[in-house]
Amino acid sequence: MKIGFLTNALKTLTLSEIADWAIENGFDFLEVGPHIPADKPLLKRVVDNTGIHIIGLIFCRNFQEKDEIERRKLGKELERRVELACEMGFEYITISTGLDEEKGFEENIQLFKEFVTPILEKCEKHGVRVAVENCPDTGNIATSPYRWERIFEAINSKNLGLCYDPSHLVRLLIDPYKPIRKFADRIFYIHVKDAEVDGEKLSWMGIGEVRGWWRYRLPGFGQIDWNKLISTLKEIEFDGYLSIEHEDPVWYGSEEKVKAGLLLAKRYLQKII
Repeated sequence: MKIGFLTNALKTLTLSEIADWAIENGFDFLEVGPHIPADKPLLKRVVDNTGIHIIGLIFCRNFQEKDEIERRKLGKELERRVELACEMGFEYITISTGLDEEKGFEENIQLFKEFVTPILEKCEKHGVRVAVENCPDTGNIATSPYRWERIFEAINSKNLGLCYDPSHLVRLLIDPYKPIRKFADRIFYIHVKDAEVDGEKLSWMGIGEVRGWWRYRLPGFGQIDWNKLISTLKEIEFDGYLSIEHEDPVWYGSEEKVKAGLLLAKRYLQKII
């Protein structure tokens, strides 16, 4: 397994600066977030100058926004990033499904199918796979194993899979280990992020409050047993990318703290794998 990180945590730095630091500190790859412009000359220059391996681009937004102007704007930006991923030969373009809150789950599956089919067709021609991140905060219906099953039944393409983030499962009170076996052929890569649940606050606030009783953490500081999770990945013969998505508030607030958090996560993962 290879260890890298999502660039979002270092938004104050240029992509070139991020790449230089990643290489100097032994990371295997970068996953490029939406704060980096969809600029082919920029990405090509960084790759050529630093030798960094970029696995793909991530752009998770609500592509079913009710505001037509905003919806078209997001669609155009995603189109640029899909085009860029194809031209650069990246392995993944990672998205959310979009969500029309006035429609039910089954109707939203059909909306996603209409939306993603041309993306899948284009990406497949260029060897790029489309991964759906399972975050519930980005206009997304792909938030649980139950829902993944229905989505994959409706959209029959092996080019569609998961950017598997176990932290979101923890905050939704879903087992983060069991789905790994069930969706072995759909897990394209892993977002390494933990979640910490405050049981006392949860018992007082209840799950109706979507914030306040949980927070994201670096691996090893939350509820997830990473030895068990990575062992389960090994059982399904997963040998892909572990992309650290650093959103831990304890290791945030300055460039130095963020970098320290990324290095801490890397060392922790290396001991396990």
